[in-house]
Amino acid sequence: MASTGINSGGIAKITIGGNTVTHLINASLNITHEPREITVKGDGVTLDGIKTFGTGQKEWSISGEALMAEDSTYGRTEIFALINNRTLVEVRFASTVSGDKIYKGDAYITGLSASSGGQDDNESFSIDIKGAGAITEQVLT
Repeated sequence: MASTGINSGGIAKITIGGNTVTHLINASLNITHEPREITVKGDGVTLDGIKTFGTGQKEWSISGEALMAEDSTYGRTEIFALINNRTLVEVRFASTVSGDKIYKGDAYITGLSASSGGQDDNESFSIDIKGAGAITEQVLT
C-alpha cells in the first residue's frame, strides 16, 4: 500500500545497478526542461516585447550524500569503480514503500567527492549522477 500523508525523508533511497547506496543521509532528484526560444521578428505576436518558446530538451540528475564506512555494503569504493570505468548503470530514486512512485533510468556517475570534517565529525561522500536517456515514473511493487 502506498504511503499516505507527507513522506518521511528517511524512506527515499538511491539504487545504482540494483544496489542501494549504504548509509545515505540525503538524496535529491532533479528533472528539467529547457524550452527553446522561437521568437520570430515581425510575427505580430512579439510586438509587445514578449518572447515565445517551444519545447526543448529535458535532462535529469540525481545526487546524494552518504556516510563513509569502509565495510559498507555499497558505498564509495563501489561507486568509484563505476565512475572510473565510465559504466552506464540503471539508477533508481525511490522510497522503500510498495505502491509509491519510483523514478528510474540509465545514467552515468559524473561526480564523487569525499569530505572529512573536524575531529569529531563523520566522514562522508557525495555522488552526482547524470541521466543518459529518458527517465520513467513507475509504481514500486
